[in-house]
Formats: sequence, C-alpha cells, structure tokens
Amino acid sequence: MQSETETNTLLDGRPVAALARDDDVLVLTESGDEARIGALSLTDGVLEEVSSLTGPASDDWAAAFLDLPDGLFVQWDRTWWRLAGENDVNGVLGEPERVESPVDGVIASAQTATGVLALTETELVELDESLDVVQRHTWRMPEDAEGQTVTAAVSDGADGLVVATAGLPTSTRNDSGSVLHITPTAVTVLATGHKPASEASTDCEDGDVDAQSSHLAQPVSVAVWEERIMIADYRCNAVLQLPLPDTTG
Repeated sequence: MQSETETNTLLDGRPVAALARDDDVLVLTESGDEARIGALSLTDGVLEEVSSLTGPASDDWAAAFLDLPDGLFVQWDRTWWRLAGENDVNGVLGEPERVESPVDGVIASAQTATGVLALTETELVELDESLDVVQRHTWRMPEDAEGQTVTAAVSDGADGLVVATAGLPTSTRNDSGSVLHITPTAVTVLATGHKPASEASTDCEDGDVDAQSSHLAQPVSVAVWEERIMIADYRCNAVLQLPLPDTTG
C-alpha cells in the first residue's frame, strides 16, 4: 500500500480518463510524455498506481478507457494500449502493451453500446467491438466554437459524441471552451464561452447562466448522467449541466 504522499503524487498530473469497475475506479493522469493509471478503491478510498505509459507529448488531451471483449484498452493522446492479461480477484492489471491505432489520427474516442466511436480532426468513425471500422463520417469544427482543442468525449447513447473543447495555453484566448454534439449528420454547439479577464478562475458562474453565455475556462471532462450532460471545468472549478439533445431522431 502506498503512503499518503505517494498516493497524492499520482494525481499531480492532469486527470484525463476514468473507468468505474466493481470494486474500484481506474484513473488515468498525464504529465508531458508520461501517463499513469491508478486504481481508486471504492472500499477504503486508497489510490494505488497500477501501470504507467510513455508516449510523445502533443497538444492532444483526450483519453479513454475502452472495456471491450478482447481486453481493456486505453486511448491516450494518439497512442493505443491494451492492458494485457486477465484481471485477478483484486483487479490488478497486466503490463500495458502498445497496439496499433485502429484509425489514423484519433484525437478522442468513447465506448458505445455496440462498439467505439473514434474522432479524428476530420472524421467521426464508427468501430465495432473488435475495433474494425464500420463507417466513416466527415465533420468540421464550428468556427464559432471557443477553444479548438478537443479535451474529452463521451457517447450520447446513440450514434454521436458529446465533446468538450478548450483553448491551449499558447492560444490568444486560452481561458475558453465549448461543448459540441457531433453526429454523423451534424455538429451542434451546445455551449460556448470564455472566462472574463476580470473574473477569478474559481468563479465562472456556469450554474446560473444560459449555456451560450457560459464562462468556460478549460472544460476537460464530460459525462452523461440521467439524460443530462455534466461538464467539469479544470480552471473554473465549476460544473456546467446541460440537457442531453434528442438522439431518437
């Protein structure tokens, strides 16, 4: 078991993905060209490091755990990994094995009921549970979306993705972001905005404003819960809630 100091060190990097399992939650954090996977026990709250990954540092932020029939996969940056070996009774994972990306240039991915949706800079790609390409659809980043770097993605429960974007530290407006709904036929801006220069980073007022007037600084996590979209903003220390768009049409 790790000491408290060692446990806190695991979270020094940027949290970019998580996966809830029966007894724990896997958390992926990254810092530069290194990422670490920790297991947070749901019994006693202890966080232990179980694996580490190394890869090229880039401007891509999004990552995902993909729990598929052929194993537990990790998409981090533009690299893909399989956590080889069977999980034992304590949920211990095998050594990560780097595998070929099923789609060139993936910047985000998310698991669906039937497989995986992978996003590149120009395509939304449907994959089956074996990570074979089923269909490709073109998409383009809306010009009115604040923050042009994809930071997170989650399935909308149908054939599309809900995506968070943010401005990079080197951009002219780095305290900005958007929430997009990307489907095979359309890209919709659900929320977009930036943090006013006069506002403290911890007071972005996302809870009481219209989505199109939201003060987004660096949204880095998106989840769907009870037909609602939950967006966590890293620099605002705030959570924006939005209704999930109708996916039945």
